[in-house]
Amino acid sequence: MKRNDLVLVLIILCVAGIVYALFFSGSSAGKEAVVSVNGEVVAHLPLSEDTEFSADGAQYHNTVVIENGEAYVSYADCPDQICVNTGHISKTGQTITCLPNRMVVEIVGEEEESEIDGVVK
Repeated sequence: MKRNDLVLVLIILCVAGIVYALFFSGSSAGKEAVVSVNGEVVAHLPLSEDTEFSADGAQYHNTVVIENGEAYVSYADCPDQICVNTGHISKTGQTITCLPNRMVVEIVGEEEESEIDGVVK
């Protein structure tokens, strides 16, 4: 490998790092956690207020906690405990899912204005 080859590899790695930083790691902090059970929204929980919410499904029970701007499931009586082990979420687009209880906690941010104001067929 010659010196120019090494310089080219370093330039490509730097460009790849910049592209990743600009486009893939830029999720913003969320505004609220939306809790859905069986596909129906049951709660909008602002991340700015510490609170606790009980999400009851057909067979199981989950406790969703908002604390220090993050959401997490502190208790679940479902057999797999994946929702509890997911941990804390706070960025727009992150979710916690409990399949046995059919519960989803999704972090949403502020709605951005779209440049499209209509669709014509």
